[in-house]
Amino acid sequence: MAIVDEDYPEIFRAADRAAARVQSRYIALRLTELGLLIIGAAVAGVSTAELIGKSWFAHLGMISGSSLTIALIVSVIARMSKQEESWNQCRTLAESVKKSTWLYIMCAPPYNGTIQEADSEYILTLDELHDSLGLAKAELAKSLGTSNPITDSMRNRRKKSWNDRRDLYRGNRLDLERSWYAIKAAKNSKQEEVFIFLVGLLEVGAIVFSIALFFGWTPFYNAVGLITTGATVLIAWSELRRHQQLSRTYSTTSQKLASQLALIRYIDNESALISFVGKVEDIISTENTDWSIIRS
Repeated sequence: MAIVDEDYPEIFRAADRAAARVQSRYIALRLTELGLLIIGAAVAGVSTAELIGKSWFAHLGMISGSSLTIALIVSVIARMSKQEESWNQCRTLAESVKKSTWLYIMCAPPYNGTIQEADSEYILTLDELHDSLGLAKAELAKSLGTSNPITDSMRNRRKKSWNDRRDLYRGNRLDLERSWYAIKAAKNSKQEEVFIFLVGLLEVGAIVFSIALFFGWTPFYNAVGLITTGATVLIAWSELRRHQQLSRTYSTTSQKLASQLALIRYIDNESALISFVGKVEDIISTENTDWSIIRS
């Protein structure tokens, strides 16, 4: 039977929901900032030569200046509220709990003692992870309840034979993670290509427009500022989403997990299984650490 979110302790689900909320707020702030920059540049592109003296012309400058000023304020708010740091902490907590849960289910260190010892060690791990939170602790509290930190599903699966646990780990952890990283690597790579194409297209447009202006063309609307600002915004958004770095990191992790997936069939005893699980979890943990560094 597949393992679903409800099979993990509540702190995992709470951290997962908190990360999604904080991420949405952070992305909304940055999109607002970049959108206001586009608006400011778009309004500023109206040619002044033909409009000076018009009763409404002064309003254009006011709109452009106000947009840029608000964009600056939103940028300051995004940084001072430390939404990205809180998102990072919530995401790291969720992945750390998931790793510890799988080590518990697979009877791997540090949860390889008796059931009482394993339970005590696991609860201690959750407490330490929770206590290590900084800004994200308040966000986590919005979703965190008081249910048992060790679910019946975790205990029941831990009791299974090592053969059954091996099959469980292969289908519900190793293969799922490999597939997730492969999909994310391809998605980020494609998005990076799209942004590179769009930026190049805008840069060519700016060059063509500038050449036309050089040869005496006097349009009502000067789009050079808007085009260059658009290109800058696209670059900033791509950097914000970290498409290039994440594509490479996800691809590397997917390849490593695929290699381990090919080797799991040769495991023929519990000791080898425990060692194998530790190696796979280290691979996933390394990627999580790299993600945290990229986002910081």
